[in-house]
Amino acid sequence: MTDYASTSQQFIAQGLITIVDGAPVFSGRGFSAIERTPGGAADGDFLLTFDDGLPGAVGVDPTVSRVILTLRGGSGSPPVTTITQKSATWVTSGTTGVGCKQLRVITSVGGTGTDPTGADAGGLELIVMKQATPSNYQVQISGPLYP
Repeated sequence: MTDYASTSQQFIAQGLITIVDGAPVFSGRGFSAIERTPGGAADGDFLLTFDDGLPGAVGVDPTVSRVILTLRGGSGSPPVTTITQKSATWVTSGTTGVGCKQLRVITSVGGTGTDPTGADAGGLELIVMKQATPSNYQVQISGPLYP
C-alpha cells in the first residue's frame, strides 16, 4: 500500500493521450477511462476518470495536487507542435468530503480545440502528482550536507 504522507511528492497518474481512429486513448496508469468531454469542443477536449482508490476512495485533493502537461512533437520535420494552449481542470464530485475523481484536459490552437495528433502533435504526456504541504509532510534534518 502506498503511503502518500511519507514523501514530498507521489505520482497518482501518468501516461500519454493519443488519438486512434478518431477516438482518444490513454496509455499509462492512474486513469480508468478517457472520453471526449460531453458538451465540450469536438476536438482537443478530454475527460479522464481516475482509477477507483487513487489515492483512496475520496478522490484527488486539488489543493495539494499538481498536473504536468507536455506535448510531443508532431509528424513534421523537425517534429514540432502547432498546439499553443493546453490546460487541465479538476472536476469536482459535488459530494461533501469527496475530492476530484475526474480531470478535464484541453488542447487548442488559437482558442480552437485541436487533438494532439498528426502534424499538430505526437500526443500529450500527462502526470498528476500529490505534493507535500506543511500539514501532511514532516522532515527531520540531522547535520550538514557537507563536512
